[in-house]
Amino acid sequence: MNFARRVWGSCLLITVCMGSFGIAGLSLGFGVTLLVSLAALEPALVKQRLSRLPLLLSAGLFLLWGLLTLAWTEASSLLTPLSNWSHWLILIPAAGFMMTDDVRHGIWRALVAVQLIVAIWSIYVGIDCAIDWNPYPDAGDCMNKRIPHGNTQASWMLGFSSLLALIWLEGRWRWACASVLALPLLLMGGLTAFILLAAGLAVAFICSVPLKPWRLQVLIAAAAFGIVGMMFNPMLQADIHALIQSSEHNLLQTVHSEETGKQGPRASTAGSGQDSQSSAAERMAFWRASALAIRDRPLIGHGMGSWSEVYRGFHPQVQGPASSVNPQSSYLHLAVEQGLIGLCLFLGLLAALWQAARWLTGFEAVAFRMLIVSFSVASLFYSWTHDAGASRMFLVLMVLCLAGLRAPQQASTGPVHPKGEPNLNSRSPARERRSKKVKP
Repeated sequence: MNFARRVWGSCLLITVCMGSFGIAGLSLGFGVTLLVSLAALEPALVKQRLSRLPLLLSAGLFLLWGLLTLAWTEASSLLTPLSNWSHWLILIPAAGFMMTDDVRHGIWRALVAVQLIVAIWSIYVGIDCAIDWNPYPDAGDCMNKRIPHGNTQASWMLGFSSLLALIWLEGRWRWACASVLALPLLLMGGLTAFILLAAGLAVAFICSVPLKPWRLQVLIAAAAFGIVGMMFNPMLQADIHALIQSSEHNLLQTVHSEETGKQGPRASTAGSGQDSQSSAAERMAFWRASALAIRDRPLIGHGMGSWSEVYRGFHPQVQGPASSVNPQSSYLHLAVEQGLIGLCLFLGLLAALWQAARWLTGFEAVAFRMLIVSFSVASLFYSWTHDAGASRMFLVLMVLCLAGLRAPQQASTGPVHPKGEPNLNSRSPARERRSKKVKP
């Protein structure tokens, strides 16, 4: 039994490594993890497992509804939607997790160490691309292609890891690690990365007790960090410039359509203007097609994996790009494919995950909430529920947090300290005896 417990961490690392080889390896890693979790299940802790019933029920309902929508899907191939759906299988082994605190905390340390390596590499790539970005068209594309998982996902994980260092580590290590992990955002973090960092920081301010004495200093540092980023970060400046140009383009398009009675984007002469207008046209096409698709089938949707066919059917009405545009929001993507029922089940799953955070102790309770908030906010701008890289990183960290769940009465008693980390709040036997002697 102890062997099964300790091998769990290795299985999780195998799952992460296999995920780099595609969905087949990721599914195999999930299978190994599930078998080891079930082998480590102890009858004495069945009651503790049953305390997770709302989370398991909400995850099961969301998964079953996704499979049910395959009955009326318009997708030409079911392989892609099934691979996207299988990402959420990682929530099922939450019923049998038996990872010890030592193993789990060791994996958290390994995560911070790996992100420090990514941060150092990102700093080097950022400086190198700023000096010479050939053969790429610009510095932003150079960074995005050379940074692991791409600029957006790497920025998200670096921002999350920097906040994790703030709420978990102590002394000088807290500030040193947080600074190194956040420094790459000044070079290659886009507007979304700063928004996610701000959302996670807000959660840390509200939920983290050790961070409360440092709130003012961290807030001032974060404000200075954002100002420096706006002054020197080329990707952040490009995102803000594109956002302004997109707003101006939409305003001009509205005025032009009112004057001529015609729809469609106006031609642009500048190259950067064409890029921003193309991006704006793609977003508008997605929103219009999503609105028409939801109005057509509001409750049950068009079936999982049917977005490309749905867009092709509504293309004459939205007048967007000829090829299928990439979904710009997880929530609209889910509403189109799985209807408002599927969207509500997904929101219920996020609510159940948030509620489960009160069964966690220590820094993991705050990290759990930061992870949920950052992924939920990012899903407003990207379809991360269907993205293999983003959903994989989110779910692996989510499972790592879920492994620390305890029954509610156990969580209320305070954090469990792993070996080598003394609980400063507990009294030693000698202190207990001295306190009894002085009592009248």
